[in-house]
Amino acid sequence: MKTRFAVVLGTGLLLGGCFDAHYDVALNNDGSGTLVIDVVIDKALSQDILKEGKGKPGGEMPVKSLGKNAVESQRVENGSIVIRQSLAFKTLSDITASDVDVEVQDLGRNLVGVDRSRIRFGTGHNPVAPKGDKNSDFTSALAAQMFKGHEMRLTMHLPCVVERAETVKNGEALYAPKVEKSWFHGSSVEWRLPMSAMMELSRQQQDFAVTCWSFKGIPAGRSGA
Repeated sequence: MKTRFAVVLGTGLLLGGCFDAHYDVALNNDGSGTLVIDVVIDKALSQDILKEGKGKPGGEMPVKSLGKNAVESQRVENGSIVIRQSLAFKTLSDITASDVDVEVQDLGRNLVGVDRSRIRFGTGHNPVAPKGDKNSDFTSALAAQMFKGHEMRLTMHLPCVVERAETVKNGEALYAPKVEKSWFHGSSVEWRLPMSAMMELSRQQQDFAVTCWSFKGIPAGRSGA
C-alpha cells in the first residue's frame, strides 16, 4: 500500500492536480517558530486510496523534509486525506528543505525607535520540468489545466505590525493578501492563489513578503543558513 500511495502522490497528485497545499508559518520575537505544511488530497482520490488501504491513508509526504526534527502525520478530514509535515524551529536555519526559503531581514530602526523587518517566504511551486523549451512549456500548461479548482494558501503569523504586505502578480492577475493586525497581538497575513496560477509562473520560486515593525524586533536569519 505504501509503495502504491507514493506512486499516486508522484503521478496522480502532481500531474493529476488532485490536492490543495496549505503553508502555515508562525514566528516569535526570538526568531523561533513553527512551520506546517498540509497537503489535502482530492476527495475522490482519497476515497480510492482509503478503499484500497481498508480505511487507512498510508503513504509519504510529497515534499522534502522540512528539517531534522520534522514530524509527519496523516488524518482523514471531511472525506479527504490530509498529510501534514510540521517543524518547530529554534532559528530559521533549522529549516533545511530546499523547496522552502524563509528569510527575515533587519531594516533597522525608524525615527520613532521601532525596529522594522522584512519577512519573506519563498516556495518552489512547479514540480514539472523547468521552462525554457516547447516541451516543458507544454507540460507546465497541461499541469496548470489539471490543477484547476485547487488552491495554494500561505498564512504568516507574525509578532509585529504589518506596514505592507506584497501583492502577488501572475500575468494580468493580482492576488492581494488578507491582513489582520494588532499592536498587542501582532499580525496574520494570508495569501490564496489557484494552484493553476502557481503552475503557470515562469520562475521556479514564488515569494510572499511583508514589511512590519515591532518594539522588540525579530532576529535576522534565513532557512538553511
